[in-house]
Amino acid sequence: MSTKGRRASANPPFRFVRVVAIATTSAFLAVSLAGAGAKADPSASPTPNPHSSAQQSSVATYLETRATQVAASRARRVVSLTKSISLTKHAIARAHVNGVKVIKIAARYKGVPYRAGGTTPRGFDCSGFTQFVFNKIGISLPRVAQDQLKWTTPISAKNARPGDLVFYMSGNYAYHVSIYAGNGMIWHSPRTGEHVEKVNIGSHKVKYGKVPASVLVPGLQDHLSQLETALKFVTNAPKVKKTKVHKTN
Repeated sequence: MSTKGRRASANPPFRFVRVVAIATTSAFLAVSLAGAGAKADPSASPTPNPHSSAQQSSVATYLETRATQVAASRARRVVSLTKSISLTKHAIARAHVNGVKVIKIAARYKGVPYRAGGTTPRGFDCSGFTQFVFNKIGISLPRVAQDQLKWTTPISAKNARPGDLVFYMSGNYAYHVSIYAGNGMIWHSPRTGEHVEKVNIGSHKVKYGKVPASVLVPGLQDHLSQLETALKFVTNAPKVKKTKVHKTN
């Protein structure tokens, strides 16, 4: 028998063994994959997360700590703003012109005659006199008594200081204005035929006013408004709630 014939007769058994081996391997792989699929099925066997409880506890602690920090920070801010507002209001209440200087200037013009519509040392009416005196210290008053009343900051007789203005009233109308000199005394230009003089206020119905703090300390009133707005924003801001984290088994 030739070599070619011997090779031909040997091939069939070899092919059979190879086919059997392949079939066996395929069956083994099929069984293995089926088992792996069964283990991966979450409905068949859920896999617990050993870190789940620890993670939830950590989140809960962080949220609680954060809420506490925010609340503490807000409380400190409220205290700080409240103190600043109080100090600013105090500064506004204490803001006054240099009364000694105002009274000195007023006294220089003692004896100047009253003149209707007068605004110079040749003759003053009441509001012309007050306007002239305050112009000397760089403060511009409105022209007539009623407008000067509206322009000033109202104060009580108890809080009146030298250099403030005193308004003689008829109802709500200021018909005369003068400069407070202290101890119930005023400097004024009274009426036709009289002169600038220092006299007692007497029993007249009067109101007191001072130069506004916004004129004496520019920007102070605006600063107060900003502080009050900031306080309102902080107190009305939504609070950070402590979030509860529900643990799962």
